[in-house]
Amino acid sequence: MTTLTELSANVLALRAEIDTLLAKEDYIVEELAEKAVTLNSLLNTKPSDILDGEVYRLFLTDHLQWLNAVIGRISEEKQAIASSILQTQRRKKAEKSYGENQ
Repeated sequence: MTTLTELSANVLALRAEIDTLLAKEDYIVEELAEKAVTLNSLLNTKPSDILDGEVYRLFLTDHLQWLNAVIGRISEEKQAIASSILQTQRRKKAEKSYGENQ
């Protein structure tokens, strides 16, 4: 069984890996997904030494706040990418239309 100290160390290490990955300009989405699955698994592991539910609740709350911030960053990136794709499609359509009218 895993203790809260061990679990916390593993989760913090994985969080650092995810933060490092997200800091890259063009990270691999599949790699992020794999790390997210691992993080989910870790956070669903109840430590063997939990005597005080409040300590565990605070542990989970802290990581939930971090996770919500990461989700927010990813959502912003997704929106920016979608806007860029839409703008590119509009530009191509306009160029095609302009070329046909020449």
